[in-house]
Amino acid sequence: MKELIVRERLDAKSFFQDQDKHNHFKCSGKQFKQILTLLKVPINDDKVASVVKFYGNKLGDIEYLRFLNDCSVLEYNINEPYTGIKSTYRSKDIDFSGISEGQAIVEKIKEHVMRHRIRIGEFFQDHDPLRKGVIDATKFRTTLYA
Repeated sequence: MKELIVRERLDAKSFFQDQDKHNHFKCSGKQFKQILTLLKVPINDDKVASVVKFYGNKLGDIEYLRFLNDCSVLEYNINEPYTGIKSTYRSKDIDFSGISEGQAIVEKIKEHVMRHRIRIGEFFQDHDPLRKGVIDATKFRTTLYA
């Protein structure tokens, strides 16, 4: 399974998350078999039953994160010298160099709000009729700079 995931550059976790509608990080044995079949990994009912015994909870659902961690399909590496093998990225630390760009954008918005005397709180309330605290980014951009 790991060779297939690396060769095809698939995100196995996303296949499981598609079946996990409530984000409980578990799936049934039937769903597990369907996902592996979709990933072109042959598996029969006996193997699914053994996976349920090892990775299953009391209700018989498979905790797929533990399964994926044990399969080591969540780890990606970058091949340093070029070997002809497809490389995949594994982030080790976070680069915060984009903060200066973000600061520049915030300053530009502040300047625009001050120049045009926009009441920013009322602006957001006007564009959030359901009061969810969320507005569409395209609306924000087109109405703020109109």
